[in-house]
Amino acid sequence: MVVWARYVVHTLLMAGIFLPQSGLRVLRTKRPLLQLIRALCLLGTSLFFTTGLMYIPLAEATSVNFLAPVLVTALSVPLLKERVTRGQWLAVICGFIGVLIIVHPGGELFTPAVLLPLTSALFSASISC
Repeated sequence: MVVWARYVVHTLLMAGIFLPQSGLRVLRTKRPLLQLIRALCLLGTSLFFTTGLMYIPLAEATSVNFLAPVLVTALSVPLLKERVTRGQWLAVICGFIGVLIIVHPGGELFTPAVLLPLTSALFSASISC
């Protein structure tokens, strides 16, 4: 219900901002299949994250979800052939260490349930690419 309310409110706000200026042109897309895939990834992100909250606490789920920028940066090299600077790699490593500190590998929270928010992070990473 929270996810539903979030997207309805965002849709209404964006419609209120962009529809008066652009009309229904704002709803047309040149690549409808890509838009559908992106929408399904966004739906998957929300569902995996909220399902993960049934098994692990909010702080840990959120920290695992913050792996999305780490994944985007790490995967940009082999998939998009981008150049990542030393400072960016340092930020990626620091972010990963921060997640490890919160999740405590080997602890009681390091269970298969952590894969749910991690899957959410993967969907988030795919949306931003």
